[in-house]
Amino acid sequence: MMVVVGLVVACHGADEPAEAQRKQCRRQLLLLRDALENYREQQGDWPASLTNLMPQYVTDGNLLYCPRNVRPGKEGGSRYEYEFSLSGSINALESVIPGGIKRKKREWKERQISLVGDAIPLVRCLAHGEDRVLNLPLAGPIYESEKYWEKKFTNEVMTLAGFDDEPLFALEAAVYNSLTPRDPKATPAQVNLEGYYNLRLDDPLIARVAPGAGFLSRPDWQFDARGAIQLRFSGTNGQPFPKNVLAISINAKCQRLHFLHGISEPLKPGTIVARYLVRDLRGRLHPMPVAYGRDLVAAGPGVEASPGLAPPRVIEIAGDAKRPPVKLCLSTWINPSPDVAIASVDLRSEVTSTAPFILAITAE
Repeated sequence: MMVVVGLVVACHGADEPAEAQRKQCRRQLLLLRDALENYREQQGDWPASLTNLMPQYVTDGNLLYCPRNVRPGKEGGSRYEYEFSLSGSINALESVIPGGIKRKKREWKERQISLVGDAIPLVRCLAHGEDRVLNLPLAGPIYESEKYWEKKFTNEVMTLAGFDDEPLFALEAAVYNSLTPRDPKATPAQVNLEGYYNLRLDDPLIARVAPGAGFLSRPDWQFDARGAIQLRFSGTNGQPFPKNVLAISINAKCQRLHFLHGISEPLKPGTIVARYLVRDLRGRLHPMPVAYGRDLVAAGPGVEASPGLAPPRVIEIAGDAKRPPVKLCLSTWINPSPDVAIASVDLRSEVTSTAPFILAITAE
């Protein structure tokens, strides 16, 4: 059920006692979380910015601003800081990858969730002083912190540096610096996944089921496959990998998106192992559930369809002197509005006992 959120208490004004303003700010933040959760439930993802909540989910624009210095009917002053924005980017890995690789702030924040869970701030208000910042977490009560909220969660094991982008993207940095160069035959249609790969194809985790790196071509498909994006799966070995890989840039009109992917171990047929989320330039979200047995089967020489499910499209990749041939799966998303360009793709794991690895994406 969708609830449209507006201000139920008018409590603006710079002359108002500071504590009353703080209480009103807390009320607004809780209302804002309701609006954000309503948006996510209806649209399938968080909004790109707080302004995307208006007017369907927020009717009063003042809700997006701290009441400390906003006068009734006039937006302005200190806007709340939205931690899951897609409108800005961070230069993650800049110090370890030449030229840097731009990643969205939201992906950095989602990786911090693995460290602190739902306590990570969704929205913050810095208008009450750097030592009394209000943090609205994904779940639970609002809490105060210094300017750097991460300090509340540091101890002998977790240092402040552990929250930085560089260690949280360390797998990608290591793989990036060992990738073979992109083949000159690759075109913009073959999405460049440099900076997203977190496994080499000869990594022991997937080496027995992955092809050699390079440009893969058949008459009906071409892929630039030089590494793998391994999504998180349950158990100790799966923890280093990201649950979500967000905003892989497409920025092109296409009729279809082709995904070359695999999975290492079998699962119960019909199990949803991941959801790929396609975002078009009009902001519409197109979910693509990935089911074991229908879209993926265990990679390797013994690939078989699952009973009761339409079999996935399996393609065989020739081997070489070092590798035997392997069989992988090709899944296709069909664009319902091919005249509208695709902005980006998210890859989201369901964290089952095994999870997909994505080698390549091609736009057609």
